[in-house]
Amino acid sequence: MAKLLYHYCKNEKRRKRMTPEQIDSIVEIGFSYMLASQKTAPMAFALKTLDIFRDHKPWIEEELQAFIEKKLPNSGAGFQSAVRQIS
Repeated sequence: MAKLLYHYCKNEKRRKRMTPEQIDSIVEIGFSYMLASQKTAPMAFALKTLDIFRDHKPWIEEELQAFIEKKLPNSGAGFQSAVRQIS
């Protein structure tokens, strides 16, 4: 589901039609995936999705950066690659 959400959100035309409430829901789902996921792929797609909306509210960038700093030292190559893609 995280992959589907990412591919839906990366389309700029779709993002422009989203309401702030929809974006808030997507951000909430993205953080839920990142916190709950044991696998790298859903976590990476959630990370990329949150990166799309990092300017929506100021706290998103802060929380995203804190999560990356916490996870990066003990993460695998897939997560590190996703972090490089958004940096």
